[in-house]
Amino acid sequence: MARQPSWHVLTYKGYEINGNTFYTVGQDKRSSNPNSGVRVDATDPNGNRQTYYGCIEDIWELDYATSFKVPLFLHHWVKTTGGGVTVDKEYGMTTVDHNNCEFKDEPFVRSTLTIVSSKMNHSSLLWT
Repeated sequence: MARQPSWHVLTYKGYEINGNTFYTVGQDKRSSNPNSGVRVDATDPNGNRQTYYGCIEDIWELDYATSFKVPLFLHHWVKTTGGGVTVDKEYGMTTVDHNNCEFKDEPFVRSTLTIVSSKMNHSSLLWT
């Protein structure tokens, strides 16, 4: 990746990685099998672990050479505090409110994401 990518960026509404297909939010609205929700587990330099939740807004593919392509997922991230993410104490289910966003200056993630099953429930996503 030391060489700059092509000036032509391909965009997708769905993208398959290692047998998992990821969709944008727009494609999810037309799909019977939604899969635009993501969860990223991160560790800071002090060793503290944090889980982030979001939805894929767009998928870009950077072309560095004929056989080297890098997919990037453009997300909106949900606030991890203040009601953006809540965990049901009785059942342990995590509810994610996608109207409660933050981290708007860091929208991209490379394609090292964990697939998460989801069920739409109005403006929230239930991660199971």
